[in-house]
Amino acid sequence: MILTRTPLRISFVGGGSDLPAFCDFDSGAVVSMAINRFVYVGVNRKFDDRVRVSYAVTEDVAHGSDLQHDLVRNSLKYFGEQSGIEITSMADIPGKGTGLGSSSSFTTGIINALNSYQSGNEMTRIELAKLAAYIEIELCGKPIGKQDHYAAAFGGLNLIHFDVNGSVKVEPIRIDLNTLISLNSRLMLFYTGRTRASKGILEDQQSGLFLSDAKREATVRMVQLAHTMAEDLNNSRLDSFGDYLELNWELKKGLSDKISDSEIDTWVEAGLSYGAAGAKVCGAGGGGFLLFYALEDKQPKVRETMAKLGLKEMPFMAHMKGSEVLYVG
Repeated sequence: MILTRTPLRISFVGGGSDLPAFCDFDSGAVVSMAINRFVYVGVNRKFDDRVRVSYAVTEDVAHGSDLQHDLVRNSLKYFGEQSGIEITSMADIPGKGTGLGSSSSFTTGIINALNSYQSGNEMTRIELAKLAAYIEIELCGKPIGKQDHYAAAFGGLNLIHFDVNGSVKVEPIRIDLNTLISLNSRLMLFYTGRTRASKGILEDQQSGLFLSDAKREATVRMVQLAHTMAEDLNNSRLDSFGDYLELNWELKKGLSDKISDSEIDTWVEAGLSYGAAGAKVCGAGGGGFLLFYALEDKQPKVRETMAKLGLKEMPFMAHMKGSEVLYVG
């Protein structure tokens, strides 16, 4: 029996610059933080030769290739495990469409589990992230970037670089402990109650990057913001953090008309009007979780306002570890 735990993440600025339509031609960069909300994956030998996979539904099939779940099916195919295995998954949030990178955390977690199940050895962080991205993007054909796999594999607070040659570099941000505590205390995360399929949003965003110079330039500005935010955090400066979130959100909304709508705009504007210094919708947009940056004295009013609008707060903190094997037995 193998059990892995893999963190979810929040991307602060630069999201979308890891999409192939951009980073195949220009260098991308994202500031991302893993959080203490997790995806758990268990792998166990099955008493018969069938394959059983439990997630939102349960599949019990004769062979791994018969599975409907494409991430599990292709992960099993990669490792050559096609029979006599049982896989279960659980998560601290709804299974998909929340903007916290859950599908990539799941992929990273199942690869970590299958590797341990099969070999008993640990993969390096970079090997784990590269393989997770390969399976989800290349084998499963997901129209996503690579940032979530690296955030899940490495954990912590990072500036993640995406080079035109396809390489990815994870640069840990050397924030001091007191500043990290202050940052944690000023971030507020609210669940909108809306999940969405990121596929259509990301495909629309990628199409825009190919066709529009203005959208490419907006993404270049988001990359510049990522470098500026990382420099401030490395020097333990939070004064402009909210401004960076707000500017990045305005730039991101211009990349696709599917990223925001009148209801999301109302939520963001309400939080800002009651004292938040910055806000954004996590992930591709369109729903999921809404992030605010607010000083502690402004938070009660923001919290009260979001509750009246029907949004549920989810407390969280930075998590400095990446995907890990919790149990082998």
